[in-house]
Amino acid sequence: MAKTKEEASIFPLVVSLVSTLTSTVFLWFSYFMSENGNWLISFVGWVLTPVLTFSMLGVDFYLQNKPNLPITFESKPKFAKWLKIIAYLSIVLALLHIYRFAQVWSVIS
Repeated sequence: MAKTKEEASIFPLVVSLVSTLTSTVFLWFSYFMSENGNWLISFVGWVLTPVLTFSMLGVDFYLQNKPNLPITFESKPKFAKWLKIIAYLSIVLALLHIYRFAQVWSVIS
C-alpha cells in the first residue's frame, strides 16, 4: 500500500498575497480617491499589511517544521522565500500607510 505524499500548504502564501494586494488598493484609494483622506483606511491598511504577512510567515514556518511530521512530508522552501519577499514589501507599504495616516491626521487635527 503506497503512502500518500503530504505537501506544505499554500494557504499562508495566498493569505499574505491577498492582504498585501488589499493594502495596496487601500493605499491607492487613500491617495487618489478620497479628497482629504480617510484615516480608517490608512489605519486598516497599516495593520493589515505587516501584521498579517509576518503572522503568515510564522504560520508557514510552524507548519513546515512542526514536530511529528510524516516521513513523506515534502516541504516547500520556495513558499518561505516568497513569504519573506512579501513581508519585506509589506514593511514598505506599512511605512507608506503611516506617512498617509500622518498626513490625514494633520488635516483632521
